[in-house]
Amino acid sequence: MAATEAPSRGPVPISYHRFHLVDMPQHGTPHPAPDSYTLFFNGLIDIQPGIAVITTGIADGNVTLTVEVHGSPPPLHLNDWDEVVETTFTSTSGHLMVAALEFNLEHEFPNLATTGPGKYRLRVHARGRDEATDLSVTNSVEEYLIQAWPTSEDAEIVHQTRDRYGAATRRTAKLS
Repeated sequence: MAATEAPSRGPVPISYHRFHLVDMPQHGTPHPAPDSYTLFFNGLIDIQPGIAVITTGIADGNVTLTVEVHGSPPPLHLNDWDEVVETTFTSTSGHLMVAALEFNLEHEFPNLATTGPGKYRLRVHARGRDEATDLSVTNSVEEYLIQAWPTSEDAEIVHQTRDRYGAATRRTAKLS
């Protein structure tokens, strides 16, 4: 297994309440964004073929993202996070990258699929989604941490749900 890499931290531009993790095919062109998104049943991350969609409280602007790539599961820390969800993503290409919907990234994040094609556990943490919900911001008010490692697990685990935005998203999903 790959060794733990140093964390990578930088801004991610947001549009339409989301940013993505995209499985990049060998020819270098990402899978197209889905025509429609399923509702976010866990309030934070939705896994679809070739793409993981992370939902944000802000509509547009920047969030701060830290990415940690590990060779095995890192310790779970819930203390300062409002939402923490763990799920599995299958990378067919071995190149799972952070992407923004309408913008180029200013910061280069590492490949999350460190051991090539296969299953990867994604533990997504969020805080600050209630600070400027549905607004466009110029200064980052939301922070995310994504931890990734190779896995054979499939089950989704919702570790923590404390923000109002996530609760409203989960409530909307249940009413549909």
